[in-house]
Amino acid sequence: MKNYWFKLITAATIAVGLSSCDLFSSDEINDYLAEDGDAIETFLETNNIDYRRTTNGVRIVTLNPEDSSFIEGVDGNYAGNVLDIKFRRKLFASDKAEGLLIDKEAQSMTFYLSDQRTGGFIFGLSDGITDMYMGEKAELYIPSFYAYGSNSGTINGVSVPQNAIIRMEVEVEAARDTVTQKYYEATHIAQFMKDSLDIENSSQYLLPYDDIYKVVTEAAEDSAQQVQEGDYITVDYTGKLLNGKVFDSGNEYKFFLNSSNFVKGWGISLKTMKVGETATVLMPSHYGYGMTGASSIAPYSPLIFEITVKEIIN
Repeated sequence: MKNYWFKLITAATIAVGLSSCDLFSSDEINDYLAEDGDAIETFLETNNIDYRRTTNGVRIVTLNPEDSSFIEGVDGNYAGNVLDIKFRRKLFASDKAEGLLIDKEAQSMTFYLSDQRTGGFIFGLSDGITDMYMGEKAELYIPSFYAYGSNSGTINGVSVPQNAIIRMEVEVEAARDTVTQKYYEATHIAQFMKDSLDIENSSQYLLPYDDIYKVVTEAAEDSAQQVQEGDYITVDYTGKLLNGKVFDSGNEYKFFLNSSNFVKGWGISLKTMKVGETATVLMPSHYGYGMTGASSIAPYSPLIFEITVKEIIN
């Protein structure tokens, strides 16, 4: 039984490939960056491609200079926001103008871009986006140290060697501050409740906590025992995303309810339930896996739990 969905996990950005760069001495880093930078700029200049450079050495090529949405020289102000992006990766090859596709189709992800240029699954992605202009679609040329470093492996059937320069086409589809992100998720939860549960007024199902909804589908007896912190309980459960994807489930699962060992919304929800009760619980990401996500659960994903409390074993 996986049960990864409710355990408190401290890592796990979205799984999109290899881990990012390794630790090197400052001299080694400078050597890697200089070598890769020379190769990238030689390629771009040989092919008459205009580019600009971040302070860390990621080269940015504008892909949509004619679009009305693109405002050259105006900072996108993406740092400090939750971003929805599309991206497609390629292996850099100096003798191949188009490179070697890693992602046959554009991939999507959501992440928080910090003021320190971190948040994406590789530093070069975050660094490049920080310096993108308003409305810009760009291709980032990322030195190997800011990509996958000395790691090697296979992504989507494509062999990625050590010290590979990565090209990445990137489009920022939306940017939201953290307050707006909470409203954005609440709106999507309410829409799901309307479309899938036939509930027009979601607010009447709010628990006395911010943005957690509980819809009882089978009530317990009035005299039934209520779940409390520290109880040893048995539950049936299914964990889903708003798109209907089931990411875990279990029958007759037994465990001690110690809220410090679980994502916050799981413990809160269970402590409102009684033996024999079945409920659908919907919660925003800040009561789930938040900005990090977990395994196949992307960052900022609202969660749905279908739970039946079977018994309390004390």
